[in-house]
Amino acid sequence: MLRAQILLVLIASVFALAIAGCNSGDREVNSQPSASPGATGMPNQSAAPQAGGMSGGMPQEPTLNAIPLKQAQADYDKAKKAFDKAPTDNKAKVAYVEATNTLADSTMQSGEESGQPPNVMYPAALKLYHEVVKVDPNNSHANQWIAFMTAIYKSMGKTPPEGG
Repeated sequence: MLRAQILLVLIASVFALAIAGCNSGDREVNSQPSASPGATGMPNQSAAPQAGGMSGGMPQEPTLNAIPLKQAQADYDKAKKAFDKAPTDNKAKVAYVEATNTLADSTMQSGEESGQPPNVMYPAALKLYHEVVKVDPNNSHANQWIAFMTAIYKSMGKTPPEGG
């Protein structure tokens, strides 16, 4: 009986931490997106996993390249409009991918700062990261965040939201 109670407390604690956003407080946040192109011609936004890569079976949390959410949304809207008009234009594609990653990162950062619940900010950001990989399947930044967030959902016994 005591073992069952201890196990229940342990599971509840892990679940509470995951719901709270798994914020350990040591996240590295870059206030400006990187402008240097990576190997794919896309801006290099955290191209490699942080040291260690995996910790206890969970991918290590990637870095955020966040800016104020209103600015990120405006940049995204502008880049998406340009990309929708000219989907074969590489400059428009690069701008769209960068703006989408930045909006996803900014959604995560602003959600944590404003106390937005994880069940709102995670699906919104995850949808944006999936939007990136539809256009740039090898985008390391989006793929790292998708892997990280999917691992969180799976650790809670949940299925990640569809399309993100």
